Amino acid sequence: MTLGTENPRRYEDLLSRVGAAVGADDIIDWVLVKDIVNIIWEIQRFRRAQASTIKIGCRQAMEETLAHCLPYERSWAGIKDEARLLAQRWFGGDKEATQKVESVLAGAGLSMADITSQAMTCRAVELDRIADQIERCETRREKSLQQIERHHTGWGKRARRAAAEAVDAEFREVPPNALNSPTNGASERPS
Repeated sequence: MTLGTENPRRYEDLLSRVGAAVGADDIIDWVLVKDIVNIIWEIQRFRRAQASTIKIGCRQAMEETLAHCLPYERSWAGIKDEARLLAQRWFGGDKEATQKVESVLAGAGLSMADITSQAMTCRAVELDRIADQIERCETRREKSLQQIERHHTGWGKRARRAAAEAVDAEFREVPPNALNSPTNGASERPS
């Protein structure tokens, strides 16, 4: 099942690739493939949720960090407002704001890695919940693959390899400087 923010063609492509990789040739095989693909899709969805949670946390962490690093030329409320606006512009990809943010961070001896670390700390509870969901999905996938292996010698091994390749192919490291991009390819809208 795909959500409104997901591309159904990517799901269908994944289903086709896994089916082809394992050599599914009858309705039972395709039912088993669909079960595995649904679990893979959930794992990918939760991994995208992790990336989004960190990305959103970066905006909050940036705002809080800027509030403590900007020069104290006005009231605390004024500094917080400036930090909030600068963080919003940075998060939106404004080049001028990005340059100012980089300058302020460098002046404080900080980097985007520090902001990302702070974001992960601030969002640790949510990230732990997502990690637990991924672990449950991986356990379900493993049990399904074991069932398949019992019923189809060789077929289950191909399904296991195709499942691992599909999950790994979806997830990729996002460079820290891509975190301020409004869209980093984590989700696509169907066309």
